[in-house]
Amino acid sequence: IMNNTVVSAQTTFLPIFFLFVALSVSIMQCPEKYEGIYHYIPFYGQYLGIAECLYGKFSIGPFISSTLTTVSLVAISVFISAKLLNSERFTVNSGSITDRELQRQSKENEKSLSNYVAHPKISLYGYHPKKYMDHGSFIASHVFRPLVILSVFQLISLVPPLLLTSGSGLTEVMYALKGVNTVPGVIKVGAEIMGILMSSPLFMVSMGFGYVLMILVYCFRVKYLEKDSLSTMGFGYKKILIRYISGLGLGFLMISLVYGLLYVTGQIRVTGFGITPDRILLFIAYISMWIPQGATEEIMFRGYMMPRVASRYGLVPSIIISSALFCIFHGMNPGFSVIAFINLILISVLYGLIAYYMDNIWTLCACHTMWNFTQGNIYGLEVSGNTGSATLIHTSYTASANSLWTGGTFGPEGGLAVTIVVLVFIGLVLIFRNKLRATRRA
Repeated sequence: IMNNTVVSAQTTFLPIFFLFVALSVSIMQCPEKYEGIYHYIPFYGQYLGIAECLYGKFSIGPFISSTLTTVSLVAISVFISAKLLNSERFTVNSGSITDRELQRQSKENEKSLSNYVAHPKISLYGYHPKKYMDHGSFIASHVFRPLVILSVFQLISLVPPLLLTSGSGLTEVMYALKGVNTVPGVIKVGAEIMGILMSSPLFMVSMGFGYVLMILVYCFRVKYLEKDSLSTMGFGYKKILIRYISGLGLGFLMISLVYGLLYVTGQIRVTGFGITPDRILLFIAYISMWIPQGATEEIMFRGYMMPRVASRYGLVPSIIISSALFCIFHGMNPGFSVIAFINLILISVLYGLIAYYMDNIWTLCACHTMWNFTQGNIYGLEVSGNTGSATLIHTSYTASANSLWTGGTFGPEGGLAVTIVVLVFIGLVLIFRNKLRATRRA
C-alpha cells in the first residue's frame, strides 16, 4: 500500500536512478573505442571532458555540443521523472477506492478522450464520424481506398481503347513489353503506350467515363453506406457556379504564370497556333476527360480523405497524408524527379489549405481541371509526364532550356517555375485566409 512517505522516497530516488543507470552502463564499456559517443552521456561525458582538459586535449566544439546534448538529455530525464511521479501521485489514497479501480477509471477516461467519434479533432465540411475504427482498419479504409478504386477503374477504362484502337504502332509497343524486365523499362514502354493512346478520342472518352464511375462510387459510399450528406465531401450547396468559375480562373492564372515565367527566361518558344481539323474531335474528347479527372482526384484526396483523417488526427496530419499520397499516385509517371516530388507536395498543400479555408472543393475541382487542360491543350506542355496531341498553342523547348526549370519529360510540374508560382500562391492563401473564410458564409 503506497503512502506519502513512499512517494517522497520515489521523488528523491528516481532522478538519481537515471543517473546511476547512465554511469553504470557507460563504465562497463570501453571509452577508448567509443570515446566520441561517451562525450554525450550526461555527467560521465563531462568527467571525460575534464580529463581531456587536464591532458591538453580540450577543444571548444566538442565541449559546446556535449554540454548542449547533456542539458537536453537532463531536461528529458526530469520531464519523464515528473510524468512518472505525477501518475504515481494519484495512487496515494487512504479512502475506500482501490488502486485498480483508479487505474481502470483512468484508462476509461483516456479512451474516451482518444475516441475521435465522440471528440473529433476537427470538423471539415461539417463531417462527423459515426463509427469508431482502430488504426489499422482506419488506414486501410480511408487511406488506401483511392489506390484500389483508381487501379480498378483505370484498368477497366483501358480495355475498350486497347481492343478498338487500330494501328501497328500500338501492337509493336505492346509486344515490346515481353522483353522488358526492369522497372525503368516498364515505365518507358508504358509511356510509349500512353503516348499512342493519348492520340485516341476513344481513349479520352473511356478515361472520362472511368472517372465518372469513380465519382459515383464515392457518392454512393458517402450517401448510402456512411449515410452522410454529400456536403461532407466538400460539395456545399451555396453559389456552386460562382465557386466553380472562380476555380477555372485560378487554375488558368497559375499555369499561365508558369508558362510566362518559362517564356521570359528563354526556356520555351512558340512554334505555331491552331488545331488541325482532324484533331478537333480529340480536343473535345480531352475536355470530356479533364472535367471528371480533376474532380475525381479532388474528391479522393481533399473531399473524402482530408475530413476523415482530420477528424481523427487533426488538420496538419490530414494535409500531410493526403499530399503524400497525391504525390505517390503520380510517382510512376515518366520523368518523375525530386523537384516533381516537391512540387506535387506543394500543390497538394496549396489545395489542402484552400479546401480548409473555403470549406468546399468546388473551386479545387475546377482549378485542377483548368490547370491540366490549359497546360496540355492550350499551351501544349506535358501534364505529369503525359503529352497531349491536340493543343491551341504549339510550344517547344529552346536549345538552352534547362530541365531544372522546365521539368524535362515530366513537364512544368517537375521544374522550378511551378515551385516559385505555387509557393507564391501558398503565401497569398495564408495572407488572405480570413477573406477566404468569409466565402463560407457568402
